[in-house]
Amino acid sequence: KLSEDARERERIELAAIYDQAPVMLCVLDSERHFLYANRAFAEMAGQDNDELRGQSVCEVLYCASDSNHPHCLICEALKETLRTGDAQRDIEFQAMVGSRSLHLLASTALIPAAGAPRLLLCLSDVTAAESSRHALSRSEEKYRALIENAGQAVLVVQAGIVQFVNAAAETLMGESRQALLQRPVTDLIHPDDLQMVLERHQARSAGLAALPSYTFRVLRAPEGFRWAHLDAVQIEWNGQPATLSFLSDITHQVQLESDYATLFYSMQEGFAVHELILDSQGRPIDYRFIAVNPAFEQMTGLEAGQIVGRNATEVLLGLEPHWLATYAEVVQTGVPARFENHTAPLDKWFEVYAYRPREGQFACVIEDITERKQLQEALVFLVECGYTASG
Repeated sequence: KLSEDARERERIELAAIYDQAPVMLCVLDSERHFLYANRAFAEMAGQDNDELRGQSVCEVLYCASDSNHPHCLICEALKETLRTGDAQRDIEFQAMVGSRSLHLLASTALIPAAGAPRLLLCLSDVTAAESSRHALSRSEEKYRALIENAGQAVLVVQAGIVQFVNAAAETLMGESRQALLQRPVTDLIHPDDLQMVLERHQARSAGLAALPSYTFRVLRAPEGFRWAHLDAVQIEWNGQPATLSFLSDITHQVQLESDYATLFYSMQEGFAVHELILDSQGRPIDYRFIAVNPAFEQMTGLEAGQIVGRNATEVLLGLEPHWLATYAEVVQTGVPARFENHTAPLDKWFEVYAYRPREGQFACVIEDITERKQLQEALVFLVECGYTASG
């Protein structure tokens, strides 16, 4: 048996543990009135033990009831413990302490003692954690709404099976979400592009170097396809590797590019795109051929394979300075220019419309007017001759 001194030391130690515990503890009588509380509880309540003693739990912790729990949750738990002797654990409730709204987690227990029964109430303040949970939930809702309303189609593919699609994916594929989910992703890819897409997907999944973005065709119900540009990253989905894919519908852009290419190669006027070359001081010194169409080749006698990628001064020996000066002004100001001029290296006259399609470049639409100029010169000569003869 413990000696009186040992019992006193044990009592003091237990009292210190109770009072210094980081969780909020209080002892109540059978009517749920405070007998005493530890320091953490007193600090939370903003009252000391003398002020708390005799008050009911509901007076100090006003438990905010809801439609599911119209009665005070703490009182109900304490009554149940008193009735059955069983502890009640992890009771979440909202309490008003003074002017503060706190989210608390409570447990109750019956204290074995001679005489009137006593109840132990243990509380943890989880307000901050609950706020973080709500903030995280709001963030999830915000990002979920962002993805759902994104203009790009968003898909999550895991082990080759579609696990998630947004509304834009339904529009792109022409099928409902229910029809797309749990489908093999290969069902959605044009057969002519399937091998390329699979090879790149397998390389990316294996951690090998692979293009993160590229263009291919996706099938669109009931029959047809759309051109899509893919950006993909590896993610974890429900703890397993998956691919998050963003698909942009570029069908209209591809069609325009096709139309432009058709126009480029079939137009009767000569067309060429050039890049202006500057020196270290930013002064124009030359220009480089980037692309020319067949009409340009025919008009100038310069073949694309011989001039694309080369500088004008290499291709056109003795090129007059006024050509570079005019084109440089177009590039630097962005103001288009229309003019007629003669080029000595080709011994031809051209009518030129030059404009800036993008920074540092200029494009030219040209027409060979050599025959027209020769006719004008002949007419001038005849007029002059007639005037001299009559004089």
